[in-house]
Amino acid sequence: MALDWVKVCNMALRRIGTKDVISSLNGTDKASITCNDAYEAVRDATLEDFDWKCASWREALSKDPIAPVVGWLYKYNLPSTPWCLVVREIYPESVDYEIEGRTLLSDYDNAGGDLYIRYTRRLANPAELSTLCAKAIAWRLAAEICYHFVQSSTLQQTIFQEYQSILEEAKLSNQTWDKNHDEDPSNGEWIRAGR
Repeated sequence: MALDWVKVCNMALRRIGTKDVISSLNGTDKASITCNDAYEAVRDATLEDFDWKCASWREALSKDPIAPVVGWLYKYNLPSTPWCLVVREIYPESVDYEIEGRTLLSDYDNAGGDLYIRYTRRLANPAELSTLCAKAIAWRLAAEICYHFVQSSTLQQTIFQEYQSILEEAKLSNQTWDKNHDEDPSNGEWIRAGR
C-alpha cells in the first residue's frame, strides 16, 4: 500500500500517544485541521535539515537576463519544477556563489551551459519518500503538533530528540550507501574482498 500524507500524519499522531486517527487532511476534526495546518511546512523543514537521497535532484542553471545590482556579475534563478529547497552542491565545484532569495549569485559566466546544481527538492508525492525520511517527517510533525493534544513540553522535547535520532540514523545510512557506490567493481581488490 502506497504511503500518503494521511498515513504520515497518523504516524505523527501515534507518536504523540493520542487515539485520534484521521482519514483526510480536509476533515473538520481537531486532528485533521492541526495536521493540515502543519504538514507542508514540517515536510519542507525536514527535507531541508538533511541531504535525503530520495529528494536529491540535479539541474542546469540558466542565466537571468537581469544582472545583480551589486556584488556579483551574474544571477541564476533557482529551479521551481521541482522546487529547490536547498542547494547542496554546485558544478563546477570551484565556482564561488551566494544564495539570495530564490537566486544563485556568482561571477561565473555560464555561457557554455555547464553550471549545474545538486539540490534538495520539495517532494509533494509521499510515495517518493524513503522509509527513514517518512519516519523523520512523522517525528518532526509530532513534535510540531504535540502541544495541541498534550500540553507537555517534556513530551515535545522527547519527540524532537527522536526526530534528531532519525537524522543521525539517516546520516549513517547515507554514508553506507555512498561507500558502497564509491567503490569501483572493476578493481581486482574489490572483487577479491568478496564484494
